[in-house]
Amino acid sequence: MRTNGILALFFLTVSTLVPSNLSAKMEQYEGYQICLMCHTSPIEDKKAAGDFVSSYHNTSLRDPDRFSAVLKRDQWITGLDLAATANFAEYGANAPRLSYDQTFAPQDTTDLLSGYKVTIGPVSYMVNFTYGGHGNWRQLYVTKIGESHYILPIQWNERTQEWVPYQADDWYDENDLPLYQDATTLAQNIEKKASFERRCIGCHSAGITLAYDVNSGYSATYTEQNTTCLRCHGPEGPLTASECNRTGIDVSKLNRDQRLELCGQCHSSGYSVGTAGGSTFDFPLNADLKTYEAGDNLSDYYVIYNMENMPAAFWPDSTSRSNHQQLMDFKRSTHYTNSSTPMECTTCHDPHQAPGSHQVRTEIATDAANDSTLVITTAVDNNTLCLACHAADSTFTGITKEMVMNLESYADTIGKVVSAHTHHPYDPVESGTSRCINCHMPKMATSAIPHDIRSHTFKTVLPEETLRFKGVSGGMPNSCALSCHRESNLWNIVDNSLSDWAESTDTELALLLDDFVKMWWSVPADTPGDLNSDGTVNIFDLLELLRKLGTGSQDAAADVNKDGTVNVFDLLAMLKILTGSVAL
Repeated sequence: MRTNGILALFFLTVSTLVPSNLSAKMEQYEGYQICLMCHTSPIEDKKAAGDFVSSYHNTSLRDPDRFSAVLKRDQWITGLDLAATANFAEYGANAPRLSYDQTFAPQDTTDLLSGYKVTIGPVSYMVNFTYGGHGNWRQLYVTKIGESHYILPIQWNERTQEWVPYQADDWYDENDLPLYQDATTLAQNIEKKASFERRCIGCHSAGITLAYDVNSGYSATYTEQNTTCLRCHGPEGPLTASECNRTGIDVSKLNRDQRLELCGQCHSSGYSVGTAGGSTFDFPLNADLKTYEAGDNLSDYYVIYNMENMPAAFWPDSTSRSNHQQLMDFKRSTHYTNSSTPMECTTCHDPHQAPGSHQVRTEIATDAANDSTLVITTAVDNNTLCLACHAADSTFTGITKEMVMNLESYADTIGKVVSAHTHHPYDPVESGTSRCINCHMPKMATSAIPHDIRSHTFKTVLPEETLRFKGVSGGMPNSCALSCHRESNLWNIVDNSLSDWAESTDTELALLLDDFVKMWWSVPADTPGDLNSDGTVNIFDLLELLRKLGTGSQDAAADVNKDGTVNVFDLLAMLKILTGSVAL
């Protein structure tokens, strides 16, 4: 108990990113340190929440003076000129230059100031805070201009270990010359719509009050940077540790869709209902410029992208190809629609206790065969996260939950059962072979580099999808190629582009992989032209095709010749099938 008290006092006294001049709503939002005065220890049925402090939610934005907040610090100190790197060479003498001003580096981890600078043309910009930089994706650098903040046009890719441009069109003209040449008029000339306050702050701060001025642009005050306790639990937290009569929103009392929207307010993409300066915002905001709070109706704040209003955000089969679209995928999954075993984000993720890269649960309590409760230690890479629930279901009848709980003792048995399902060797931890998520959660979406974000439809995307959409610009990836076989296959097919899935190599590989899929999982071959799925091609299918042609439908089933589009050539292909199979 004494240890917990000391820990709580530490959290209370170390105010990492709460400058007093930004506390516009202190009477409502007191900051996560107040919450952790009590919640570093379990309270009744509420588990401890101390691990939240080191989670990505609480550390995505950091003062540059914090330890390891700025990646590749040596390159800032030595003054790297990014013109020397391949991705910035086109900007020549106007490429961004990194520097570190030791005289302006007091190492104050609360002031959002630093000695880190980026020089573009004649203007130098201070890095006021960083975004990201945890090892998985990227780091961005934010500067303050006037009353607003802007993301500088440089990005450090953590996977590829290289500097790449970030939305450089906001900083350079069509001739690769800097848009802003004079520091004294910079606040007047900067593109206001590109500000952090219009694009990002709604998901990366708590206690937000937004404002717009025709001259200065978008501005915001907030209590805390980052996605802290009260960002999810609402403004009615206790004012002090001893005043607990206002405890905020108990998320467990919300209905299932409200709980999903609590995560989905940020883990979806779209545009705000509210507008200012003639522009929408890139996060949920209502007509009064109020940010979303737990229990609200998300549709009152946000228009979520779909295949109709933003097709570029999706692959042709409607799986998300853009970042932070997990809610959209999840609501298309059987994990959402299965009424007998409804799942939520927190089924697999724990926002309080799992500070790792995705806050994946490290244990799951589940019902055992004898109506007892088992607590199973879980991880993604060894399949226990999935098997904790899927053991003993129709696919894995040879595995019990007790076996999953004692993984080391039953590794061989579990491996044989899973391999019978995957038709691949069982080596999920080392090589990743037969790892559940490689098939059911392939990396379909993009954050820093192509395919670095996993899908949440839990659907294995089969090679037939690549074949079905081969005529669509950009094509369609599949789980088999994406997770493993683009880099390693029996036929030594080499594919050079990870962004284009309509190349001849993609089609060639998909055809060969599709043969194995049909052989191993007894997937019946499609009958081209069978639009009504009655097993035959006849005059009724012809009539259905004519109807779809008349309405302009692009239903994949009507793409009889599999060229990626529905047009008159499919009618000719249908007639060819009919004349060869039935008498007209």
